[in-house]
Amino acid sequence: MDAQTGKQFLINLLASDYPMDITDLEKAIEIAKEKNPTGAFKEAGRYYYMKYSNTIGQLSFSKGTRWLAMIRRQNGEQAFKQACTDLRMQSLITLAKDKEAQWRLGSGESVIDRPDHSHIHAGVLSLLPKVFSEIDSQGADLLNLEVNLGQVVGETICVQTYPGDEIIYAQRVGRRGLTKFVKNRIPEPCSVVTVILNKADEGDFYVLLTAFIGNKAESEPWHESATEESVRFWNTHALCWGHEPTIPGTETTVCPW
Repeated sequence: MDAQTGKQFLINLLASDYPMDITDLEKAIEIAKEKNPTGAFKEAGRYYYMKYSNTIGQLSFSKGTRWLAMIRRQNGEQAFKQACTDLRMQSLITLAKDKEAQWRLGSGESVIDRPDHSHIHAGVLSLLPKVFSEIDSQGADLLNLEVNLGQVVGETICVQTYPGDEIIYAQRVGRRGLTKFVKNRIPEPCSVVTVILNKADEGDFYVLLTAFIGNKAESEPWHESATEESVRFWNTHALCWGHEPTIPGTETTVCPW
C-alpha cells in the first residue's frame, strides 16, 4: 500500500456518505501511534464498528489506520508526525469544500472557517473582515501573518514571562498537549491580529485555522510541527491564566518539555 493510497482511505471516507468526522480521524491517529500495523487494523475496526455498525466504512477506516501505523514503523516518528499533519490538513480542506465563503482576502480569494471550527479567539470575529481585506496571499499555500490595524483592538493573552512569575501547565479544550500559563500577569493592549490560513489543493479558497489578537507565537512544544525554536519561545512566554478554557484535573507545575 503506497502512501497516497493509504491516506485516501481516510480522506475518501470523510468525503463519502459513510459516517466519519474529525474526532474519528484523531482516534485513528491515536491508535496508529500505539499499535503495530496489524494491531492498528484490528483496533480501528473494533472502534468504528462499535460506533457506527457499518462494515463498509469499517474496512476503509481500518485500512487508513493501518497505513498510518506502517508509516510510523517503516519511516520513523518524524515521518509519522508529518503524515498526521498532512492528513489533518487535507481532511479539513475536504470537509470545507461544501461550505460557503464567509470572508474574502484583499487579493480576492474566499476564506471559509474549517468544519470543526477554527480556533477563533474571543474578540476577533468582528475584526476578520478588516484583517482579511489587508492580506494579499500572493498565491502562497500557507499564510501565517500578523496584521497591524493601527490602533488598539484588544488585548493579547500571550505575554513574556520572567523569573519569579507563577507558572502552571494545563491542557486547553480542543488541544492534545499541555499549555504554559502564567497566573500573576494580565493581558496586554495590542493592535495586531495574527491569522493562519491554508490554501485548498483544489479550488481558489483558503481555510482559516486560527485567528487571535497578538503577535505570532511558535507551535507549542507538544505539537507535531514543533521545533527547537518552539521550546525556546515557550520557555519565555505563556498565556495569562483564566482567559482560555482548560480541562479540569490536567493542571501541573511540572514543565512537560
